[in-house]
Amino acid sequence: MVNLVECPVEFPPGISRFGTFANAFRIVPEAGQECFLDFCIYSSQEERAEVVARVRIHRSFLLVIQERLESVLTELTGDDTLFVVREGHIESLEGGVIPFQGGKGDA
Repeated sequence: MVNLVECPVEFPPGISRFGTFANAFRIVPEAGQECFLDFCIYSSQEERAEVVARVRIHRSFLLVIQERLESVLTELTGDDTLFVVREGHIESLEGGVIPFQGGKGDA
């Protein structure tokens, strides 16, 4: 299941509140059930891309991201709403449950 949690979100030193520009992304498989989301700046003139941010996630979290991106076109939430995956499982787009084992860095 995915829980909606409303809480303050902090920006640690060195993280810009204005974000980092990206115009492309890729999903890079990693060992086990993890993958990287690379956000990039792509130049068609130079025919190359540069990674500006990399995030490691559990592969099943991709379904949550996909679902949220689809719904954001019709539903807006506040800046303090987080989408949190509960330990043990995650809800799929079809409403089923996918087993989930926490990866590196879990509390």
